[in-house]
Amino acid sequence: MSRVGNCKEFFLTILKKPIFYFCVAFIVVNLFFTKQIMETSGADGFLFVAIIEIVVECLSVFILVKMRRKGMPLEKQFLFLALILGVLFIGILPPGQSPDETTHFKRAYGISGGILIPDEKVNSEGAIGSDIPVTTDFFERTVDHGTYAEIANQIGLGTDESSPQPYTSAALYNFVCYIPQSFAALIGRALHLSVLAMAYLMEIFNFIVWVLLVYFAIKLLPKFKSFVLFVALLPITLQEATSLAPDALTIGLSMFFVSYVLHLAYVRKGTLGKKQMAILTISSIVLGFCKIVYLPLTLLMLIIPKEKFGTKKKKWIFLGALFTVVAILNFVWLLISSRYLISYRDGVDSKEQLMGVIKNPFNYIATMARTTWTNAKIWVTNMLGFSLGALIFNLPRALLVLSSGIFILLLGQRDETLKVKKFDRTIFIIVFITIIGFIFTSLYMQWTAVGAPEIEGIQGRYFLPILMLLPLIICRTKAIKKYPTIISEKIVLYFSLFINIIALVTIFAKNI
Repeated sequence: MSRVGNCKEFFLTILKKPIFYFCVAFIVVNLFFTKQIMETSGADGFLFVAIIEIVVECLSVFILVKMRRKGMPLEKQFLFLALILGVLFIGILPPGQSPDETTHFKRAYGISGGILIPDEKVNSEGAIGSDIPVTTDFFERTVDHGTYAEIANQIGLGTDESSPQPYTSAALYNFVCYIPQSFAALIGRALHLSVLAMAYLMEIFNFIVWVLLVYFAIKLLPKFKSFVLFVALLPITLQEATSLAPDALTIGLSMFFVSYVLHLAYVRKGTLGKKQMAILTISSIVLGFCKIVYLPLTLLMLIIPKEKFGTKKKKWIFLGALFTVVAILNFVWLLISSRYLISYRDGVDSKEQLMGVIKNPFNYIATMARTTWTNAKIWVTNMLGFSLGALIFNLPRALLVLSSGIFILLLGQRDETLKVKKFDRTIFIIVFITIIGFIFTSLYMQWTAVGAPEIEGIQGRYFLPILMLLPLIICRTKAIKKYPTIISEKIVLYFSLFINIIALVTIFAKNI
């Protein structure tokens, strides 16, 4: 059959599929929201944006359909879509508009110059920092129309001139979690790139590491791939993955680590070799260095059967040694980084907060419950990516409702089973609750004023690394009857494409 005949047959087949009309409906809806967003922002160029939008959406859907027809696995479909959306996020969301990017740039730049543990006081207030290019002032701006024109003016500015600049809050982070950004900065220094070009290179390296980790997470995951795919392609996840923040490594590594442990526990046959032991060891150490609040994820290794280690004794020797090493390394870093614990807000006193928790734990539990009751809706909005950038790019509420519905359906649909033991499920629950407790407590001590009725500073994106534990906690262990698949993998892929296009249009309209 000729190529023309093949194309004709392909399109006739597509026309018979319900998913075709799903995509057409979303393209129309996206155009409606695009027009509304552009008009509300007072931005010109709707026709240009609409044409680009339709081309990207149609071409992406076409390629995804072809990939599915050829039987390509889900991780490769994810890789294609993530690369498309990641490139668009890097190009459309200017450096400095994601949370705390300025300090993360400075920290990574300092590491690239060999300052792994900063100790230079750069002002009279005792702030910690190092010599940084003065043109980082470019990142210190508010979002307004004309940002892209401002970026164009910064392209040629070099990094030869520098001055001592503070980044005390970023100094709390271990240098390990800045490996992608600092390596990019090292290359940028060697090539004498401008600050702006170096920032983009950092974003690219950060994104590459994230996308590879999530690729293997989806590949190795035994079940619930649609749910993890949805979380990985949320606008907020892609924003963090293409930012200068260490959140990219934290989220990607968390997804990979959980998936890898599940793969070893439920899929892989035979005893673990040196390769598997090394991956578990390195992942555990780096995960703790990324953010200590996610360190309890390493307890998931307890679900790996003793037979995979050879004997029960070998299992506990390996895990005991690994837990000890990880605990010691993190304790050492806490001692080092404790010098950077300064009060960023009036009324904050970490020691007094800690004593309050110890003396009256029930009062603290009530504070956590009150905080959750008041802020749960805001956290969900942020977690699903409807308050992007520094929580200033807000997507249409109608899409938030739809995204929330898909999230709930994916979590609740009963078409997949996993033979989870009671012990394993208990571990999932303990790890999930413990990490939430750590997130609350860290911000209660470092960001909340003494006597405040609620914990301040919690954001929905902080829960992204542990979301994939939810389907494991509530999953069925055996199939009683056939349950229909309500939200399929392809719906997740297409929905993620369309929702991220609207996110990008929102960002573009605010910066043009």
